[in-house]
Amino acid sequence: MRKKHIWIAAGVVVLALIGVWAGVRILKGERDSVTLGMWVERPRYKLGDEIPVRLVIKNRGRSDFPGGSSRSSFEKIPYIGRFFRRRPSTVRYQPGVLVSKADGSLCVRPGLYSGFSAWGPWTLTRLKAQQSKTIRWLLNEHALIGGPGVYRVVGVIVETRGAGLGSDVAFRSEPIEVIIEGRSVEEMGRYIEKLEEELEAATDPGQKGSVMRRLVYTRDRRIVPELLDWEYGRSDRRLVPRMGSGYGEIIGNYTGGDSGMLCDAFEGYLPIEPQTQEIALRAAQERGLTGVVCRALERFGCGEEQWKELIAGSLASETSRFVKAAALAAVEHPDDSHTPRLIELAEDPNGEARGEAILALARNRTDEGVETLGKLLIGQDLKIRQITMRALRYAPMAQPAAVVRTRGAQGSCAPVIAAAKDAGNPQRWEVIRRLMGGLYREDVAAIEQFLSDPSRKEAAAGRGEIVKALVELMGGRDKDVADRVVTIMRAAHKRHPGRPFRPEDFARPKIQAQ
Repeated sequence: MRKKHIWIAAGVVVLALIGVWAGVRILKGERDSVTLGMWVERPRYKLGDEIPVRLVIKNRGRSDFPGGSSRSSFEKIPYIGRFFRRRPSTVRYQPGVLVSKADGSLCVRPGLYSGFSAWGPWTLTRLKAQQSKTIRWLLNEHALIGGPGVYRVVGVIVETRGAGLGSDVAFRSEPIEVIIEGRSVEEMGRYIEKLEEELEAATDPGQKGSVMRRLVYTRDRRIVPELLDWEYGRSDRRLVPRMGSGYGEIIGNYTGGDSGMLCDAFEGYLPIEPQTQEIALRAAQERGLTGVVCRALERFGCGEEQWKELIAGSLASETSRFVKAAALAAVEHPDDSHTPRLIELAEDPNGEARGEAILALARNRTDEGVETLGKLLIGQDLKIRQITMRALRYAPMAQPAAVVRTRGAQGSCAPVIAAAKDAGNPQRWEVIRRLMGGLYREDVAAIEQFLSDPSRKEAAAGRGEIVKALVELMGGRDKDVADRVVTIMRAAHKRHPGRPFRPEDFARPKIQAQ
């Protein structure tokens, strides 16, 4: 027995030496049998290092978890003054990790506006009795490590219901503190040079991806030329690996390894600096537009005249990926001077950018463009007819389809608004994005007036409780939050010029009787 105690003590000492562990906090109730633990390799890292973590989930009960969590009955949901019926989706349990700074603010991974980016895409479908599951992450991939400091890491299992607005952290591990130490300018320069040498020598795609990730995690603008060389160096680069963006929302949203990582780098990891903007703009001018470069220019800033020149240059390119990216950019930055070239692309039966050109023509409508869309709508190519129909369906909308406003029993939006204001809510940005989708055009106009003249705050707030909450976020003391909410609104409610559709535009010709 004494030897057994010695071995146990030795195990504890070894664990303390090789890593950091946070045990579970068991919640009271029917799920007491599930335990959750978080493990980090060591307590200190330097900025740019990969930070591996492990989440260990254990079902110590006698039955499977989760049990019968699905609901099959219909329920009424209020929807902008009306009611519709839907079948609520199954309750899901999503394991993940949340990271926060010393002041409590959540470090959400860049890319999507969704708070879901704070944890992985996995869903805990079933955990049998006495079964355990270990999930491994790189902390850098699921949280924006913005600089040196002390970061608080917590393992969680989130219970998500319905449309995703009704979510709670069902299980939470004890927090772990991870210390990130900075590197001096010279030290970071040497570190970047070392990684670039490793990237040049790497032959395995997985190894290249690992080195590229570490470059992105440095958040240093000296990596931008390397990232752009990587982006332009591959001919099979897909366009835009992000859902909800203006690019690819009708044609299709692409996901994928290194391309998504590059978008994340330009959307969040790299700070907004004039030097970075200049490098991205020069690359677009000299090499052409790509999906990643378009996202970089959107974030760093690019004037409409510059967009016009960049789009025209890439539309004239002989490289299909540049033409596709330019056609999609013309959706968000339209100009009638692009219409002849877009019509040519849309009518080309062998062209690779037909879908993108059709979307651009539908969003920025001219007489010539609408006539072309009418021809494509009754053409022989079934796929093109379907793409044209989808483009036309969404074209008149100056905003995405309004989403369900989740209300309380008294018809109040208070629960959703509270979630939008909660800085510690991992789904905060998803909630705000959904609120934006439910605004009326008059609401958006009132908010725009407030942004141009802060003295109109009361008038804007008078549009309703949702607008009032959003105005408070946009006019709050936290500039990062205010800027991000404004960005979400303008992305969700970007207006597209063009004449309205008319009934005669798509009148089918009468078939003569034999």
